[in-house]
Amino acid sequence: MMRTIAATLAMPWLLGCDRSPPAPSPAAAIELPAGDPAPAGDREPARDAATAPPGEGEPLQLLTDPRVLAVLDRDAASPWSLHAVLARVGPAPRDAPSGATTGAMLAAFQSTWGAVADVVAADVARVVEELAIDWEDDITRTYDRSAARTAVGGDADHRGNGNVARVLRASWLRSPDARFPLAALVYRPDRRDFVGGCGELRAIYRLAYEIPRSGGMAASRLPLTINVVFAVPDDGEQCRSVARRWRAPAIDDANAEAVAAALLQGPLRPDAVRFAQLELDAQLVRFPSDLERVDRRDFAGQALYLLRIFALRGDVLRPIPLENTPDVEGIRADPARREALRRWLLEHMAEVDLGVFQLPEPLLADVALSYSTLGHARLANRPFSALLQPQEADALVAEAGLAAPRFVADGRSLLERLDAASCMGCHQLASTAGFHLLGVDRPFGDDPGAVMAATDGNRLQLAISPHLLAELPRRRAYLDALADGRAPDRFRPHPAAPPATWTAAPVFADAGSNAPCLRERDGTATLAAPARWRCAPPLRCSAMVDDAQGHANLGMCLPEQAQLHAGEACRDATIEAATAPGRFAWNLRAFEDRVTQQNPRYALGTGAITTRAYNCRPAHIGVPLGRVTRNCRADERTLAAVVDQAEPSELCAVVGGRGFEAMATGVFDHRAFADSVVRGMLDACDAVHPCREDYICQALPEFLASKGVAAQTLAALQRRGLGFCTPTYFVYQLRLDGHPNPR
Repeated sequence: MMRTIAATLAMPWLLGCDRSPPAPSPAAAIELPAGDPAPAGDREPARDAATAPPGEGEPLQLLTDPRVLAVLDRDAASPWSLHAVLARVGPAPRDAPSGATTGAMLAAFQSTWGAVADVVAADVARVVEELAIDWEDDITRTYDRSAARTAVGGDADHRGNGNVARVLRASWLRSPDARFPLAALVYRPDRRDFVGGCGELRAIYRLAYEIPRSGGMAASRLPLTINVVFAVPDDGEQCRSVARRWRAPAIDDANAEAVAAALLQGPLRPDAVRFAQLELDAQLVRFPSDLERVDRRDFAGQALYLLRIFALRGDVLRPIPLENTPDVEGIRADPARREALRRWLLEHMAEVDLGVFQLPEPLLADVALSYSTLGHARLANRPFSALLQPQEADALVAEAGLAAPRFVADGRSLLERLDAASCMGCHQLASTAGFHLLGVDRPFGDDPGAVMAATDGNRLQLAISPHLLAELPRRRAYLDALADGRAPDRFRPHPAAPPATWTAAPVFADAGSNAPCLRERDGTATLAAPARWRCAPPLRCSAMVDDAQGHANLGMCLPEQAQLHAGEACRDATIEAATAPGRFAWNLRAFEDRVTQQNPRYALGTGAITTRAYNCRPAHIGVPLGRVTRNCRADERTLAAVVDQAEPSELCAVVGGRGFEAMATGVFDHRAFADSVVRGMLDACDAVHPCREDYICQALPEFLASKGVAAQTLAALQRRGLGFCTPTYFVYQLRLDGHPNPR
């Protein structure tokens, strides 16, 4: 982990039914000769040219080094703590704070943070009322059948087995137990295409907690981020001088204070930026995988996320319209607004093609809900597709007559561009648990050492999404152009595209195993030629998720069976979208979407797991699209061979075992976690090889040193930033259950 920590500031990565289960395939499994290493498979090629970390003095885009963040956010009085930031936004309490920023401290900002907390609490109340299902926000009652709110919820298959929708407890936002550590500072010069000036500075905070308990500490982060957005004023030089200030310093253990001080005198000087808005991304409801099975939806667990933007109206933070996110129900009900949307799209097709459009405010919604799992294919995350039929979109593109389109080739690609630009589309495409920047697992709070000890087994190795990884070369090219006095390329690729080399035009890297790819329909690729990319040969683009309306334009790059390695997707899925409209939001009832069909992609067994044959684990146990795995051999359990492999495709990591779910009834305990999990072969991941959709790159736990891994081996793998891919909701910091009730 030290390589990760040392390099993160400059690095462009961070070092988020009563249908019975499918019958086992009768076909033969892949046999692995004893003593031979597993096949390497086809990994995504190393992208040194596209993602090499900038050196000292080169463009700085992300400030993520935990040592520098700890200086900028040491306590509530520090200049970039959330408390200090809110004190600059609106009326502030007179009392000087001490210690880490808590929810109770922030609650004193009644017109800013208090207003946000009130909206979130009201949103939670409206959502659970309209869902009309059994739900719970008290973790101690998830198995209490007497606490059920519906007759069905109290039966043996529901509360009797802990199968209840887990809901965000809104009191976290005002709790003295809550912490809000700074996760990252991000400079977005490319946002000048939307907001003018010299773009935006974004301060990202994660909800977390530290609660002393008998025998140690309960601590974790939670799936809720706060993005405080600041406008960077125009410098009168086409942003040339501002771009030149954003340069990467060299950081080591001895100079973090000095680096922080220099940044505070330069690009992070608080009076050099102006507050614009506060953005909230919160997991609102989590539906466990077994609840999905019992209720015949058959997703491998799903979650509902709330997206809100707040801006000052007077001295009060109020919800405002969301960027490029249409008011679906309002437009459906009003022919004049529908015609206004059609006319606006026709007149602004060139901006849409480029990806720098802004839908006018009268057409926008002020709240968005987003759904995982398999989010890219779900109508719930495609608001424009819910408004426009494909033939209408085709007609708009034909009438607009783009001369040399870079993205929009037909109606299908128009809807792909529009949906991907909406809040729910952006939230799901190539994201990590619905987030794009979760931040390094750094020490936080009043007892940082105890926090780090308590979070072993609950940490992330790669804390930014595949989309952001691919975006950073584009943003760097943009920043370089501004610093050199050149006009930057304003084109936005598809959010799921791999990294590109930005010269005269973007040249995309080939996509690797499990990565998204563009499906063809009737022999035609989805997007215009300049926006397309391909799978790295011999991988093939496979259609893994579909629905009756054909909303899924993305497939997955997969190998032939002979080249399989652990972690590959192995079962496809067909989704049937729910049709009932919601009152709070048009897609609220999309939790009723269901997977109607799952088919094996490879000839693998699904029964007993051995060390010799790969197995396709079924989705209903919580692994979306299935997962190829097998048991570890004795030599693989030491991880010694992985140390010498340049790009290992798989390793013997940790998977759920007996007792893994027990913490969902109480509090994540790193010792109980270490005792409950077992080991199996999973796919390796790092900053060049991110995980597939609905999976995340988890850090190798320290407790592996007591499970057959030599301390020096574990340290070497951590230094090189190697982790393993696991389903998003197997990581407790990305789920609502497994955490104590806040005071």
